[in-house]
Amino acid sequence: MFRVLLTILTSLTLTFTSISSTPYKVAIANLGPHQSLLDIIHGIETKSKELGLDIQFDIHHINFDMTQIPKMLTAFKAKKPDVIITLTTSISQHAKAIFKDTAIPILFAAVTDPVEANLLNLPNQSCGNITGVSDKQDAASIIKFIKHTLPLAKRIGIPYAQNEANDRALLKSFQTAANSFPGLKIIPIPIDSLQDLPHRIRATIPLVDALYVGPSNMIQPALPIIIQQANRSKLPIFNFNEAAVTAHQAFASFSVNYVKLGYATTVILKQLIDKIPLADIPPFYPTAKDHYGTISLRVAKKLGISLPTSSTSNITYIK
Repeated sequence: MFRVLLTILTSLTLTFTSISSTPYKVAIANLGPHQSLLDIIHGIETKSKELGLDIQFDIHHINFDMTQIPKMLTAFKAKKPDVIITLTTSISQHAKAIFKDTAIPILFAAVTDPVEANLLNLPNQSCGNITGVSDKQDAASIIKFIKHTLPLAKRIGIPYAQNEANDRALLKSFQTAANSFPGLKIIPIPIDSLQDLPHRIRATIPLVDALYVGPSNMIQPALPIIIQQANRSKLPIFNFNEAAVTAHQAFASFSVNYVKLGYATTVILKQLIDKIPLADIPPFYPTAKDHYGTISLRVAKKLGISLPTSSTSNITYIK
């Protein structure tokens, strides 16, 4: 009798252990293999290991083919993950519609303005089954960086996709921040399609002292075209991501650290794993201290830019 009881208890213990150690299933829906988005994923994976989280990741991207977003998200929905992480505004907006009849939390990342994108009703409060991490650039800090490297710059051109909520929000933040810099003007460069981008850039180059290219889903893949156009006129480009700077293509970048945005995403993920109600988990926004600058000395020399002798601790110079 004792032996039978011991067998039953052992079986129950093994069953309980098996249940309690079931990995937390996390789907990651990514738009494409852009460096900033890959950095977020790397940050999520790294921080998850650091925190000792038992997570089973299911990661897919659609190589920037927007028509494939519904198909990818519907496939994820069928797998019933514990949470889905959506990278970029477009994927997050589709996920809101596709997952609306489920209790699966949507954790967005790389969304500039979640209220403008109609993901949240209030900037600092989750909404329904949605919360997440914004990549909103601190426009005032970026302008300050541009003025530090180009003190005489008065006109900054910003290409933006008119139909993208992220792009419109970014432009608006720069226009607002520019009011604190006397004499500075933001020159919008509206882009309707990639076909008209080269013409719009060529037409704007004579009117500006520098270009700032933000984290636009449409415009970032066309960055090489913008760089080619600008280099012909020796116009400096400030990119939101340092990849083109470290490759000595763009002049400089000033951006939030996307790996750290991955860390912030994981912190929210851990709260969900710990059964904290999503309603009690506010979205995360980066601050000025979360930004860093990168400058290519080779491009500076090629463009004939004399850099200031003074520097700050959050700027890296690439030789």
